[in-house]
Amino acid sequence: GDDAGQRRGKSKQRAAQGYAFHVLITTYEMLMTEATPLSSVPWAYMVVDEAHRLKRRDGRARKDIERLDVRRLVLLTGTPIQNSTSELFSLLALLDEDRFGDEQALVARYGEKPNTEQVLELQKLLQPLMLRRQKADVVGDEIPQKEETIIWVQLTAEQKAVYRAILDRN
Repeated sequence: GDDAGQRRGKSKQRAAQGYAFHVLITTYEMLMTEATPLSSVPWAYMVVDEAHRLKRRDGRARKDIERLDVRRLVLLTGTPIQNSTSELFSLLALLDEDRFGDEQALVARYGEKPNTEQVLELQKLLQPLMLRRQKADVVGDEIPQKEETIIWVQLTAEQKAVYRAILDRN
């Protein structure tokens, strides 16, 4: 079937560059601050937590993510998209613009505020694209304490230059 993770049919050339990391964990704030350098990296996978923040197509975080060269995209959200079909469309189009590129058709089919029957139809449409977890699956008898793990990595040349400039008070 269709692979919803293939972001909008992008076929950018992926440079075989040697990066000093395999995984990058960051925040929305850092993405917004460092969007330009991050856009030069050919990302194999991106997992976006709190993805409901991307439901506004004109939002800055959404635009920054659209600028990135990402082969596969996974959106995580604990907040159901419950406000409108347009908000749902916004996330579907981010995942696969070729398949979900026509907002008017989706809204015409399911309505802007879907009724119960339309919601069930939308759930069937989303089933292959979504992992759904129930609160009972997540919350056990006891939630373990948070644990911090520090992973040391080599600085990039640019980071070394900035670090040296800070040390030299330059």
